[in-house]
Amino acid sequence: MKTKSAYMILLLGWTILMILIVTYSIQNITLQRNNLAKAQGIANLNKDQAIRSWVASHGGLYVPIDTITPPNENLSNILERDITTPSGRKLTLMDPAYMIRQLNEYFEKYYGVVGHITSKKLLRAENKPDAWELKALNLFEEGTEEVSEFTTIGENSYYRYIRPMYTKSSCLKCHSHQGYKVGDIRGGVSVSIPLKKLNVLAQKNRLDTYVIFSLIWLTGVIGLSFGHIKHHKSEQALLKLNADLSQKNNKLEILNDENIKFNSKLRKKNKELSQFTYIASHDLQEPLNTIIGFSEILKDNYSDKLEGIGKQSLEIINHSTLRMKELVADLLKYSRIGKKTELEKVDVNQIIENIKTDLNNLIISKKATIIYSDLFTIKAYKNELSMLFLNLITNAIKYSKKDVPPRIEIKSQETEGEYIYTVTDNGIGIDMQFKDKIFEVFQRLHTRDKYSGTGIGLANCARIAELHKGKIWVESEINKGSIFTFTIKKVLNND
Repeated sequence: MKTKSAYMILLLGWTILMILIVTYSIQNITLQRNNLAKAQGIANLNKDQAIRSWVASHGGLYVPIDTITPPNENLSNILERDITTPSGRKLTLMDPAYMIRQLNEYFEKYYGVVGHITSKKLLRAENKPDAWELKALNLFEEGTEEVSEFTTIGENSYYRYIRPMYTKSSCLKCHSHQGYKVGDIRGGVSVSIPLKKLNVLAQKNRLDTYVIFSLIWLTGVIGLSFGHIKHHKSEQALLKLNADLSQKNNKLEILNDENIKFNSKLRKKNKELSQFTYIASHDLQEPLNTIIGFSEILKDNYSDKLEGIGKQSLEIINHSTLRMKELVADLLKYSRIGKKTELEKVDVNQIIENIKTDLNNLIISKKATIIYSDLFTIKAYKNELSMLFLNLITNAIKYSKKDVPPRIEIKSQETEGEYIYTVTDNGIGIDMQFKDKIFEVFQRLHTRDKYSGTGIGLANCARIAELHKGKIWVESEINKGSIFTFTIKKVLNND
């Protein structure tokens, strides 16, 4: 129902828009016709004015006397109105009005344009103003500069335009006897432009406009109809999809409730497991210390009385208990990550300096170089962050290539929501098929006799990155080194 209403509104809007555009276009066509007629009228009067001015500036124009151009009776007061050339040819003087009148007769005959000189003080009855011209002449006396109108003469449509005719000094030769002075309005010059051809052209443009916009309107209606049909089908499909999604959402809500309950139980079990790991690791230290103590006593007091297998067994016991103690200590570190600690402002540059001090002997013995500068000061868990950097730097030194001094470079950058740190080394590298395995607890890629350790260091790093709402990963190539990258969220809380 809503789709149909929207379709009808769009169709109505489209139709109204087309009607408005067509109405504007038709009005614009009429305006263009009117402007063309006005331009023609002004051009004709300007032409007449230019010719009148030229002829007047030369005192008139002599032409041969014939039936079309007989001597002008109104110029009988001029002594040289008629002259005879040395060859005997008879000429008569044409004043500007006489000449313009003949030109207008030719224009009317060939082009239909009617020109007329008119005045209230007549020399010729033919110059008598009609009602429209008389009204214009009266307006000129009141100060109006021009008058125009679209009207009809007989059965034909015309654009009529008239301007006042002012007396100039050159006009006095023929009209001074009428009492005119320079600057007086002697009458007016009008022109009537026939609109027949312009109306035919305008009508053709109107028909073209109706046809073109009808086709555009029809195209729009077809487009809207297709769109309505397509939208209706899409709406039906969307309703079905929404129904399916609603059903699935209900199932997801049920699963989410179950997941919340499961996560709650899982957190509880993890807490219990972490507590158990801590207690177990802590409590294991006492018997281990006892075994180590007694094995040291046996070694110190009775090693000279033991032979062969006895001595070897004592060494194995001592070595195994020490390794067990190291493993238990690492487990305790792992279980303590994120416990009883608070977020604080941490200068990472100072952390690296502290690590360099702690590892001074190892760095000197391995001839290691640690490069860093301008590392970000951030909000973090200081002890855990120190442990992360310590593990990565220690590993970089431990897994260095033989006879190649370790070179470790630490850099930092930031994005909108997190800090990014990289620890790059030139060590033995890691096979990338183990890129995820190395971050799991007790996972080692080398035997203990070649490289010492419990396999928990990188697992600690992963857990510390997770504690800071970030992650850690490695990019490496065998015998070329590794790049360990980890992220830390800028916004953290103590939850």
